[in-house]
Amino acid sequence: MRELFRLFGFLNRFSGDVPFLRTLLSLILVFGIVAGAANVGLLALVNRGLTGGGVDQAWIRAFVILCLMMPAARFTSVLLQINLTEHAQKELRTRLSRQILDTPYERLTGIGTQRLLVALTHDVSAVTGSLNVVPGIVLQLATILCCLGYLVYLSPPLSLLVLAFAAVGLPTFLFPMLRGMGWLRRAREEWDRVFRLFQGLAEGIRELQVHAPRSREFTADVDQSNESFRRLSVRGKAIYSGANVWGQFLFFALVGLLLGLPGLPAVADSEVAVGYTLTLLYMMAPLQLLLTTAPRLAQGSVSRRKLQDLALSELPPVARGDAGAAGDAPPAAALAPQPAAAGAHVELRGAAFHYGEEGGEGFTVGPVDLALRPGEVTFLIGGNGSGKTTLLHLLTGLFRASDGEILLDGRPVPEDGLKEYRQHFSMVFQDFHLFRRLRGLEDVEERGEHWLRRLQLDAVVEIRDGAFSTVDLSRGQRKRLALLTAYLEDRPVYLFDEWAADQDPVFKEIFYHQLLSGLRERGKTILAVTHDDAYYPLADRIVRLEQGRITFDLTSDQYRQQFTDPAIRPGMDLLEIP
Repeated sequence: MRELFRLFGFLNRFSGDVPFLRTLLSLILVFGIVAGAANVGLLALVNRGLTGGGVDQAWIRAFVILCLMMPAARFTSVLLQINLTEHAQKELRTRLSRQILDTPYERLTGIGTQRLLVALTHDVSAVTGSLNVVPGIVLQLATILCCLGYLVYLSPPLSLLVLAFAAVGLPTFLFPMLRGMGWLRRAREEWDRVFRLFQGLAEGIRELQVHAPRSREFTADVDQSNESFRRLSVRGKAIYSGANVWGQFLFFALVGLLLGLPGLPAVADSEVAVGYTLTLLYMMAPLQLLLTTAPRLAQGSVSRRKLQDLALSELPPVARGDAGAAGDAPPAAALAPQPAAAGAHVELRGAAFHYGEEGGEGFTVGPVDLALRPGEVTFLIGGNGSGKTTLLHLLTGLFRASDGEILLDGRPVPEDGLKEYRQHFSMVFQDFHLFRRLRGLEDVEERGEHWLRRLQLDAVVEIRDGAFSTVDLSRGQRKRLALLTAYLEDRPVYLFDEWAADQDPVFKEIFYHQLLSGLRERGKTILAVTHDDAYYPLADRIVRLEQGRITFDLTSDQYRQQFTDPAIRPGMDLLEIP
């Protein structure tokens, strides 16, 4: 029962102020109680008829009314439960998606993609699926409580004996129930590992198919994790089933005690004997149904805890006050970029980010002082693992700086303004994701066709109804589509993380000579991470990062003076692009 109420409370909090959801839940409880009371009312009428109470007109009218009331109330409760389950599932997934989007990126990287996917699929389904048993639980509980009330009505002294027997037998029933929940909780932990293996299977199928020993070991790992999950699930559910059988035994033992113990009212009074026997036997069915639903409630409870353990950001209230940001920080709306805006002046002052526990071992990027100016192309160079991608995350506000600050056009960006601040950036990361639908963009067909021709993709891709006709292309082509999306966004600041690494020599020439210079001419702010030293002279500035620290920030002329001047191939003809 405690887990049931916790489940209801979680759904009520997680789905927010949704009167429709709470109204459905209240109506389910009301109709379940009505159906349970009608059930026991019918039992009382049957007991009266069997013990010679007489079947008159009043008895018939009451019997007909209860016969109609009980199925009508039960069907209404089930119908409301279906609406509640589907509505709650939609609301949970929608709000969970919004919470993920509102959660700081560095926290999401700690949670991991696999846990988020399991939460959106398995955990949400387990929580809302446990709602399917709500009407039955309410009906059975109402039936049991009304049955206990009827027992007290028949014989108060004998009802005390029933309660005393329950007080002795209940702990022997609850202990295995709790043990079963513990095993199911461990099974849920094992499911995380199973899902991680399935994800590896989907993403690494080529590597597995070309390496038989690796494939065999992977299959063995899948089998081992699945077997562990099966074993834990079977153990938990078997304990629940054993508790169910033990509960039935206790009921028959109680009936035998009431009927066989000399001197009890059940022996002397036939009405009490029949009433107690019928009622106790009648209570077995709802109790058994409650026991069979316990595993589903336990699984829902485990998934509820898993969702809460994600510790995602709480969604903001629907209505907000008009109070401005504290101090000299600009309001969030002032940070939003204007459409087709020119470049923005972005600056990091003493910004730092630390991987690992604070004060412990790990890797730190910063403190960094870096300024990006409109109409400038800046190349960020450095070895692998030097912190270049982390620096991009700091610049975009995806990682919140542990020290220092970010300035936009000379004004500090407050923490509650990072979401608006991020809207200044168009970027293509090295591990980019390409969405097929061009969401959040307008007039994409005409502008998109121009860029498809310019990037030589018009022969393989079209833009129809605001979406690419296909994204099943080579990595280099997909990266060009990601670049196209960034151009369509037309943001003030452009960040490219090793964009040219997957391109052939022709498109490297186009990227460095034409595309970057075109953005510079439009006054955009450009930062490109690159290892292509042959193109360093094309940058206005070159910034080197090593071990998370900037070791130099030079103009291209200063770089040529201090280092060997890389040669650019001057004789290569560029493609004629319309």
